[in-house]
Amino acid sequence: MTATRKPSTRKALTRDDLAPLARAALGPHRALSFVTRLRGGTKKGVYRLAFDDDSTAVAYVWSPDEDYWDADPPDLRDPFSHGTGLDLFTAAHDRLAAAGVRTPRLLHADAGHTHLPADAAIVEDLTGGSLEEALQRDPRTATTALQRLAEQLTALPAHRGPAFGKVALVDNGGTPSAGSCEQRVTDGALRSIGTIAARDPRAAAREQLTDRIRTLAAAVRPRTGTHPLIHGELGPDHVLLTADGHPALIDRGSLCSTSTWSTNTSSSGSASARTTTPCAPPARTRTGCASTAWPCTWAWSPAPSPSSTATSRIRNRCGRSRSTTWRRPWPW
Repeated sequence: MTATRKPSTRKALTRDDLAPLARAALGPHRALSFVTRLRGGTKKGVYRLAFDDDSTAVAYVWSPDEDYWDADPPDLRDPFSHGTGLDLFTAAHDRLAAAGVRTPRLLHADAGHTHLPADAAIVEDLTGGSLEEALQRDPRTATTALQRLAEQLTALPAHRGPAFGKVALVDNGGTPSAGSCEQRVTDGALRSIGTIAARDPRAAAREQLTDRIRTLAAAVRPRTGTHPLIHGELGPDHVLLTADGHPALIDRGSLCSTSTWSTNTSSSGSASARTTTPCAPPARTRTGCASTAWPCTWAWSPAPSPSSTATSRIRNRCGRSRSTTWRRPWPW
């Protein structure tokens, strides 16, 4: 991944900037009173729009000035690439809606840069906060939202695609860059091991680790048939709540069709902050290969160090260090 330097000072969009987009989404009878750029989005701009009738909506803007990751554009053919972009967003919205899974309603999408010099969308504003905040504020009450979320997630495995990969790719007849999920995981781990060895002379176990990965990968039997739908970044900070406490999935650009899914677990300091996608458990050969391969990928991760300028910008944008820790879901 090749990093590109971006300006350290970025200008937020104003009411005048967003008024044409808001008018296209909600009509001319509501006047946009003010806008607030929300904390949390680091790959796109997220703005709350407040109107003169006390209603609100949320605008998403995919602009280079709103992307704080300082990385090349994501590769749509790679299921592990950043799930960002209007095409991924709208494709995932349509799939979730068809599956009966609650997600903020899409009110308007502008891929033609009609109202802004960037892709943009407007969705309904859910005012109940995030599930992560609810778990921190009142874990007992948040249990109801978790139960409702689990009920919604039971619908995902029944919705299947002809190939594995991001739904924006698969639904348009595209194919992923790797021939299978296990191949993508294995190739990624081997590339990571090579990068680690080149950067750190202490990585003396390269050959042993490479042999171990290849042995584990060879034992994985290929899957056949169609691929169920999964959310690639399921966690309490990726779930919003309606005013009456019903959950809705966000960050849906990571939605994928994939092979049999195992457990997608996240933690935010609460034992109750667990959600499990109900699918058949994977074979031990798959979990063994995955649990060995994934730490290799994290070890060489090109993410900036905690003291870097890019990391500081991301922390400032989020307004906090994320308390959510992850067990990376494995799409195979």
